[in-house]
Amino acid sequence: MRQRSGFRRTEIFASLLVCLITFLITATGFAQQSAASTATPTQVVVLGTGTPLADPERSGPAVAIIVDGAAYLVDCGPGVVRRAAAAEKNGIKALAVDKLKIVFITHLHSDHTLGYPDLIFSPWVLERAEPLEAYGPRGLKSMTNHIEKAWAEDVHLRLRGLEEANTTGYKVNVHEIQPGIVYRDDNVTVTAFPVKHGTWKYAFGYRFDTRDRRIVISGDTAPTDEVVKACDGCDVLLHEVFNPKRKKIVESKQKQAYFKVFHTSPEELGDIATRARPKLLVLYHQVMGETTEEDLVEQVRQHYSGDAPTGGNRLLVTGAAGAAGGYVASLAQDRGWRVTGLARAEDEDFVRSLGAGFTTRAESGWDAVADGAALQEQGLALVRDGGAFVGVQPNAVPAAERGITVAAVVTHPDGPRLGDLLARTASGELPARVHAVVPLDQVADAHRAMAKGGVRGRYVLQP
Repeated sequence: MRQRSGFRRTEIFASLLVCLITFLITATGFAQQSAASTATPTQVVVLGTGTPLADPERSGPAVAIIVDGAAYLVDCGPGVVRRAAAAEKNGIKALAVDKLKIVFITHLHSDHTLGYPDLIFSPWVLERAEPLEAYGPRGLKSMTNHIEKAWAEDVHLRLRGLEEANTTGYKVNVHEIQPGIVYRDDNVTVTAFPVKHGTWKYAFGYRFDTRDRRIVISGDTAPTDEVVKACDGCDVLLHEVFNPKRKKIVESKQKQAYFKVFHTSPEELGDIATRARPKLLVLYHQVMGETTEEDLVEQVRQHYSGDAPTGGNRLLVTGAAGAAGGYVASLAQDRGWRVTGLARAEDEDFVRSLGAGFTTRAESGWDAVADGAALQEQGLALVRDGGAFVGVQPNAVPAAERGITVAAVVTHPDGPRLGDLLARTASGELPARVHAVVPLDQVADAHRAMAKGGVRGRYVLQP
C-alpha cells in the first residue's frame, strides 16, 4: 500500500472506489479458481483502546487477530470478554466467548490484565473445555497462581455443585516468554520483541505473520527501534500514543517525566511510523485527556504523512452486497475503518462474511458514507456533521451541507489496479460474487444490465 499525503478521508474513499468500480471481465476458469478458494483474509479487531482513565466509551486495551476462524488475543484489559461477545454478536464468530483460548500479554500493568480473571473463568462457565493458553513476561505464572487461589472456592462449587462444570476449562497453561518466536501454528507465527515501558523490566510488543498479513502491536512503550524493526513495511501497525497537550501533563513536571519514559508522543510516533513504513497505522491506547480523536490524529499528521485512522472511525457502505460495495466493505477495514454494510436482508450472510457489520436500515450519525448504492441526498443525510461522503455519480454530486466533505469518483480503465484486484480475489482475500456467466458476444447486454443497477455481483464473460 503506497504512502498517501495526509489522512484525508475523502482521498482514501476515492482511491478505494476508483479501483473498485471496475467492470471485471475474465474467463470462466478464473471464476472457478476464485470459488474454490475458501480462505478468509486476516482480520484485526480492536476490542478496547482504553487506558487507566475511567472512560465509559473505551474498554481496556485488547486486540484480536482473527485467522481462519481462530482468535488470538493481545492483552486483556477490563471488559475484554464482553467486547468479544459484542463482536461475535456483530458477525465475528471467532470471538464467541467459548472460543477465547489464547492470549498474548504485553506486560503486567493492571489496565492490561484486569480482564485476565474474566478471560480465565467466564469462558469456562460458558462451556469452554480447553485450558487457556497464556503467553507473557516473567511474573505471569505468579499472577496466574494468585488468581487461581483467589477464585478457588468458586471453582470448587462449580465443579462439585449442581453446575457440574467441566474439569479443564478453568485451567491455564502459562508460557513465560523471551524475545523471539513464541508461538506458531498453521495460521500464524507470533514473534515477541522487547519494548521500553519505563521501569518495567519485562515488556513486549508482538508481531503476527499470517499467510496474507504482517501485523505489529507495540504494547505500551516509549519510542524504540524494536518497533521499527518488527514492522519494516508491515501491513498494520497498532501503536500507543499520548496527548502531550493534556492539562495534567502540561502542569506537572513529574507527569512529563513519567510519560517521556513510559509512552510515545505524537511527534515521536510520527518518526517511528515514517521509519517503520506501515501500510496502515492505527492509534490505540490513546491517553487523550481533554482532546478529541481528531485532534490526536492531527498531532500525528504533523509528523507523518500516511493513513492513521483511530478506533472511532465508523463507515457505512451502502449497497454493500454489490460489486463496488463489497470491495469497499472489505478493503476499508484494512485502512482501520469500522465498517457496517447497508443491504437487503437476504444479503446479510454475504456482507457479514466480509467482516463488516450489517444493517437493513441505517440512521444518521456515521463518520463517513461510501455510497455504492447511489442513494445521493439520502446517503448524505446519514453522515454526521463534519463527516465525509463519497458518491459514485460525478455528474450529480449532492450539495455539501453541515460541514460535510463531499466527493465523487470517476470510473476509468486501469490495467494494473484491475490486475491487483483479480489477484487478490483469486487468492480469496477479496469477495468473488458472480452474478452470471455469459458468452462474450453478449457483452453489450451485460453492460446494459449493469447500467440499470441492482446487479449484486459481477458478470464473467466467457470467450
